[in-house]
Amino acid sequence: MIKKYIKTAVSFLISLIILILILNTLYYFNIISLNIFNILRLIISLLIIFLTGRNLGKKVTKNGYLEGMKLGLFIILLFFSSSLLFKVDFSIKVIIYYIILFSISVIGSMNGINAKKTK
Repeated sequence: MIKKYIKTAVSFLISLIILILILNTLYYFNIISLNIFNILRLIISLLIIFLTGRNLGKKVTKNGYLEGMKLGLFIILLFFSSSLLFKVDFSIKVIIYYIILFSISVIGSMNGINAKKTK
């Protein structure tokens, strides 16, 4: 059971790291501006967590929202621990970001379980 979450979290992290590295490279070579970089960074993280939640939702038989909650909490704990490790200050923006990540994870897993039922 825990294997499913570890595989999902690893796929999430690998996807996020690869896409953020590509985005950083584009910004480094002045292909995209800072504003576009910030917006794309947010969109990429939300899209990846949605797709990860959707894939997890396709693997379960019921209660997709619970699987999304578990995934969302795991990812938030991962981000929170990295924030503590790098001593990032917490603000209301960070808390709102975590709430959005959690919500997108739940929505993605609910979408995944519904997509499975329509096939």
